Order: sequence, then structure tokens, then C-alpha cells
Amino acid sequence: MTYTALSPSGPRIALAMSEDLLHWERIGLATFEPFQGIDFVNVDNKDASIFPVAIPNHAGKMQLALLHRPLFLGTRPEETACQGESRIVDREHESIWISYCPMPPKGLAPHLPGLFNSHHRLATPVSPWEKLKIGGGTPPILTK
Repeated sequence: MTYTALSPSGPRIALAMSEDLLHWERIGLATFEPFQGIDFVNVDNKDASIFPVAIPNHAGKMQLALLHRPLFLGTRPEETACQGESRIVDREHESIWISYCPMPPKGLAPHLPGLFNSHHRLATPVSPWEKLKIGGGTPPILTK
């Protein structure tokens, strides 16, 4: 599960796990590898969902996947709501991202979160109403 951890640096994504959805073990903050000049670690980020099972990354390797929507300076809804209709969206920063984390070796419990890397923009604002903010929405669930 992902949740928002508040700190002096701002909101960050944290991870927890449970076997029964009643008892939870905190794993720690999600950590991110930099990507083409984007530093996901030092940006407010609280809109995240982790996939319930490993999925293939861009290279076909099974990894944990995280949907997230970082809140870079200048992209928060309170900062963009008063701008005019012609506001230009910064697609590099105002998008939903998917990031992957290698799985721990079999038999080892994930006591510390791995490093999320292999970042890809998954969705960018297109419609006028999305120019305020798009986000991950409902957490992904496993279906047939």
C-alpha cells in the first residue's frame, strides 16, 4: 500500500505491507532514481498507487510498479487554478508517471524499499479540465 508521509520537506510517498489488511508493517519512503534532470526524491508527491503484483517493465522484466503524480513547484492546483484558459501545460512535470522497482530476491522480505527507476510518463493532461491537475485515481486491482 502507498500512503502519504508528512515531513519537514513536505509530503512524500511511503509504503506499507499487510498479509491480512488489518495489521500493517511500515516499509519506509519510496526512493527514486533521477530521470533526465527530474529529481523525484525532492518533490512533493502524495498521489500514488502500487500495483498488487509484479508487472513487466518496458524491457519485459517483472518488477513492482508505482503510479504517481509529483507536485513540482508551479504545478500545484492552487498555483494553476487562477491562470487563464490559455495556460500551457508542462508535460514533463504535470503528468502521471509509472516507475518500476526491482523485486527482492526470493525468500527475502522487503525490509527497505528498493529504488524506483525506469520512469515513464504514462498520462499527460489533454482536456481543458485536466489542466488543473490529473492524478492516479483508483488503485489498480488484479482482474481476469
